[in-house]
Amino acid sequence: RVHSSAPEFARNRIGNTDINGVFTEAVADGEPVDIPADSFVSVRVEMPEDSIWNEAQKETLEAMEKAERERQQNQQDA
Repeated sequence: RVHSSAPEFARNRIGNTDINGVFTEAVADGEPVDIPADSFVSVRVEMPEDSIWNEAQKETLEAMEKAERERQQNQQDA
């Protein structure tokens, strides 16, 4: 997908430019492409609220909060 508002170097253009400067796209939108070995892909994903990841994060946070409450209670009892 080409983003026309992105800087020239970041437009995700895959294809060829002829001697007249006309660019021809070589990959259709949604078609798989190989990523060169010396490159990387940065992906940002927003997980659904009820995803396994988010559920595990909630459980971890709840366990940490419970442990902190217990620690504080133990300090008060001592």
